[in-house]
Amino acid sequence: MAFTVYKPSGTKQAGNVLVTLGPKHTNLKSPSLAAMLLNVTCALGEFATTTDLTMTEVQRLCDPEAKEKVEKRLRKLSQTSLLADKDDEAALLGLLVEDGEVGITVRPYLPSTTDLQVADKVWTFNAKVGSLDPNPIAVGNEFEWLVNWQDVERELAAIVVA
Repeated sequence: MAFTVYKPSGTKQAGNVLVTLGPKHTNLKSPSLAAMLLNVTCALGEFATTTDLTMTEVQRLCDPEAKEKVEKRLRKLSQTSLLADKDDEAALLGLLVEDGEVGITVRPYLPSTTDLQVADKVWTFNAKVGSLDPNPIAVGNEFEWLVNWQDVERELAAIVVA
């Protein structure tokens, strides 16, 4: 039996990712290119997703040993910081309304300068805006919007449709 060897050379993230915001995705597996309204890649320093697991112990009378299984998965997005700009932020603030639902699309691996296209492989997220606040005003800070997310759903193997 022949094995497939998985030995990637690696791709730097900076300059090789594209992130968009738009209305909530109607289908996380097949997000619509037309709904990806705002390319926010250059306003982000990072974008992070995590999963919290709650495990439970299971043992049946026929099992000599107990096993753990996933009881609950909680998808999360870390607080997102987006650079602010007094002349261009109206579209951003129109999407980031507290309790509003937002569709987020991340296209990894390809250059940020390459336009998003139908058939691109992407990661998709639907999330509610839990809070939207300006970054504290302090010496050395840039004007930014800080977004906290809730009710996160995601798909890491989506393909863009028209």
